Amino acid sequence: MARLEPLSTTTPCQNCALRALPIFRCLSGAELAFVEKFKIGELEVQAGSDILLAGTHSAHLFTIFGGWCFRYDLMEDGRRQIHSLLLPGDFIGLQTEMLGTMQHSVQSLTDV
Repeated sequence: MARLEPLSTTTPCQNCALRALPIFRCLSGAELAFVEKFKIGELEVQAGSDILLAGTHSAHLFTIFGGWCFRYDLMEDGRRQIHSLLLPGDFIGLQTEMLGTMQHSVQSLTDV
């Protein structure tokens, strides 16, 4: 699994490039301030790194700022089944809050 090291600087939510996406565009200043209270940092992950593994719990919710990831399961015969692609603006790790553990793994396809 990727070693997740926080960057020394972070992008304020108000200045984030993801604000151009429909899901983030309509947030008011007060809503952005509320969301920013939960932000603990930003990470860079190299292509081909596992970010979350099936069966584990993540204490964090991640938002992809750039690059591509994918959700997958490893089959008993060693093959990998890819469920979906994750693009900038997508969330990673939300299901652990609802289901307790990750039901699939997440790997970076490109640098993210």
